[in-house]
Amino acid sequence: MTIKEKFNERIDRIKAYKVQVNFYRNMVKELRNKRNDITAIVDADKVDETYACIKAYHTWFAATDCGKFGEEVYFHTKNCHRFDEKPCPIFNCPYNARHKQYQEQERLLHLAQKNKHLAFERIFERIR
Repeated sequence: MTIKEKFNERIDRIKAYKVQVNFYRNMVKELRNKRNDITAIVDADKVDETYACIKAYHTWFAATDCGKFGEEVYFHTKNCHRFDEKPCPIFNCPYNARHKQYQEQERLLHLAQKNKHLAFERIFERIR
């Protein structure tokens, strides 16, 4: 192989890596959208009564200082106690189908991350 061919091969590998990075970023955006679909914003006093995979609420308590009132409003999230179980065993939960899509999107994001890492390693492989 000539030096020019090797150089072009390296450029092609860098372009392939950039494609994988772009795909990974798109998957992160889609996962963020799926996470917003399974999140319910509720009042602080109705967190335990609400059915949702992720419950978001505002409170006056800071996450670290549980006994003191703050002057700011803090944003907290609480996952369902069966959030990590596969499949979700709660019957008639309105978020059940969206939660399955969220889990599938997590798997696809993990696969995209592996492909991005492999493309990065391929950039520095020896060209013969």
